[in-house]
Amino acid sequence: MATELRVPLYETERLSAPTSVCVTGVTGYMAGPIVQRLLAMGHTRLKLFKADLLAPGSFDEAMAGCTLAIHTASPYIINVKQRDVRSRLIDPALRGTENVLAAVEKSESITRVVITSSVAAVYPTPEFPQPAGKKYTEDHWNTVLPYFCSKTLAERRAWELAGAQTRWKLVVINPLPSTAHPSALVLTARVSSL
Repeated sequence: MATELRVPLYETERLSAPTSVCVTGVTGYMAGPIVQRLLAMGHTRLKLFKADLLAPGSFDEAMAGCTLAIHTASPYIINVKQRDVRSRLIDPALRGTENVLAAVEKSESITRVVITSSVAAVYPTPEFPQPAGKKYTEDHWNTVLPYFCSKTLAERRAWELAGAQTRWKLVVINPLPSTAHPSALVLTARVSSL
């Protein structure tokens, strides 16, 4: 039984031809609705692969033959002990992004990569709401708190790797989940040339 979409498909989504899409982190908060939407669009074959953010080559099989990669896998831990920040947040976010993009490089059919970063990589503080009229750009980065820093480092590395090649395009979305602050749904994107 299909679950009703929170936001109905847009016209361009309804008209899109089904294709092979690799979504990382499908058990996570962001990936579930993405997979639901892809299935509603007609991408009817769902195959699960076991992968490890820290293991090089772990995403190779899943990426093979895909035309689009959507990378959502990243640890979300708020109360991490200082001694565990590198091993539990930074390394999985940073190395995971590197390993996913290495798999993209091996799969010559992928032409677009979408990464869900976080508004945490952009905002200078975790306080909401932000100052009225404040605009954030690709020049704004956040390294204040451990989780924020992990998202910033991973996104910056993704842009470095994307800039070092010309075969695939990168789109990074920096959402503020509505459950984190129900009165504010913020969506920003950093986009290489479409």
